[in-house]
Amino acid sequence: MTNTEVIQRYSELVMTVAAAKVSVASDAEDVYQELFCRYIDKQPKFRSEDHARAWFIKVTVNVVRNMYAAMNSKSEPTWRTRRWSGSVPRGR
Repeated sequence: MTNTEVIQRYSELVMTVAAAKVSVASDAEDVYQELFCRYIDKQPKFRSEDHARAWFIKVTVNVVRNMYAAMNSKSEPTWRTRRWSGSVPRGR
């Protein structure tokens, strides 16, 4: 499955979980973007559809936790300082 297909398949799930965990729509969008950046960086292999869904849910919750921890410590979340290289990784 290509990265684009994965994003299309899990976008609604990720946004639903992110929106349920944060109070501001723009924060949910930041979580969404960070989650899919992590997916593209790591390219995890899943044993099953259930394993993939569990990974996306767990990592979404972790990104939210990290975002709130950064807000509480007054440090900048990593995705706000990440530099875009201008290239988009191709699906495998």
